[in-house]
Amino acid sequence: MAIILDGKAARVEIAKRLKEKIFSLKIPLKLAIIQVGEKEESGAYIKQKIKFGTEVGVEVLHIKFLESVNERDIIEKIELLNEDEDVSGIIVQLPVPENLSKQKIINAILPDKDVDGLTEKVKNKRLGGDMSAVLPATARGVIELLNFYKVQIKGKKVAVLGRSILAGGPIKEAVIFEGGAPTVCHSQTPRAEEIKITKRSDIVIVAIGKPKFLTREFFTAGAGQTVVDVGINRVISEGVLRGQTSDSERGLTSLKLQEEIPKTKLAGDVDCRSGDLAAGNWHA
Repeated sequence: MAIILDGKAARVEIAKRLKEKIFSLKIPLKLAIIQVGEKEESGAYIKQKIKFGTEVGVEVLHIKFLESVNERDIIEKIELLNEDEDVSGIIVQLPVPENLSKQKIINAILPDKDVDGLTEKVKNKRLGGDMSAVLPATARGVIELLNFYKVQIKGKKVAVLGRSILAGGPIKEAVIFEGGAPTVCHSQTPRAEEIKITKRSDIVIVAIGKPKFLTREFFTAGAGQTVVDVGINRVISEGVLRGQTSDSERGLTSLKLQEEIPKTKLAGDVDCRSGDLAAGNWHA
């Protein structure tokens, strides 16, 4: 049977360390998160960031713009936050609407306040080998999880599935920093080639946003592979929720109709329940 790497246990320990470190600074910290639109997944991520920030002693300022916002208005707000000495860090919650220049907006953040590590100046520092440069949160989380469970990265073959600027790309950078040998697979990689790569890898890190895409054929039974599933996908589950709506269009305000609402649940990119997969360490 596979061994589950308990991310919650790692989170508790990391939160404890952060809280102690922040308390020792003796200065208030404030994080500003900019959200454009009402994307459900973005709202869920921000909710967790606010919760975690409160837990470790960081004030979180949530700034929301309508999806129809002008790009200039966002940049002007970022410039004000740059000038605000009370604001310690700034995050632009991705994705943003396609009509906006994502990188232009992100680049408006001062490098010293770029806590997501996504401005070109900070990325260039990392690519230049400066390991003090901020690493994007998802990649940092993966490395922290592996280190917490003492999974050696140095000298190991690491398959990274996905190449996004938030996950796959920075994860590859982080693996290289840690001395691992990453091979990146993406949407244009033939499935047969992906399977070859994952089967021979010591560590498989998946961040592709495709629910239960990786099945047992991607792994080598008994090889003791470590698998980190970064994917968060909302999928339809069995059954429906029963909701009620009024039939106001026909003037029957007292009549309630039964409405079937599909149940949803979160799923990872790895189908870790499809039979006995490879024996190894798992985090989903």
